[in-house]
Amino acid sequence: MKNVHIDTDQGEINGSIDPKFQRVLDVFVDNFVSKNEVGASCALIIEGNLVAELWGGKRAVNGDSWDRDTVCTVFSATKGAMALCAHILADRGRLDLDAPISKYWPEFGCKGKESATVKMALDHTLGVPHVRGALKEGAFYDYDYMVQRVADEEAFWEPGTRGGYHAITMAWTVGEIIHRVSGITVRRFFSRSKWRSRLD
Repeated sequence: MKNVHIDTDQGEINGSIDPKFQRVLDVFVDNFVSKNEVGASCALIIEGNLVAELWGGKRAVNGDSWDRDTVCTVFSATKGAMALCAHILADRGRLDLDAPISKYWPEFGCKGKESATVKMALDHTLGVPHVRGALKEGAFYDYDYMVQRVADEEAFWEPGTRGGYHAITMAWTVGEIIHRVSGITVRRFFSRSKWRSRLD
């Protein structure tokens, strides 16, 4: 690993990198130099080996330097794990990715979503990236309430005809599909040692 210390107009970039992954460093630096990145960090671990650990820039809140241990918000960190659960069910023959969602979740198949497939819920072409109208206080913490709101929502576009990041609703669309097929929550399905041990 070689040490990294690079000065940019946005602040210092520090860390270390395996020279085989120089391209990762080049792209990281370019985000600051040509794309106006404020502050960021990146760690890359391959087969248990740390091959890149980079941080740099400034904290947006107070302008202090971005340090190795700067904490920041991470969005969509569980979407990959949730998609893995769906694919494990598909691999086991319990979930057909090309089937309509309504096969597993009949209440969902309404208001322009009748032809929406499981695959569309996974690839962000479903057409339900959000829900219209006000939500009750604490709605995002009430799984059953949000599942019903998503099922009742009219499609924003014809499912499968375009993409749009389902940042808000994917937890309830894919989550409820997994729940309906497996009979347990995503959290329980993911934490089951039976399938995790097969991946270790």
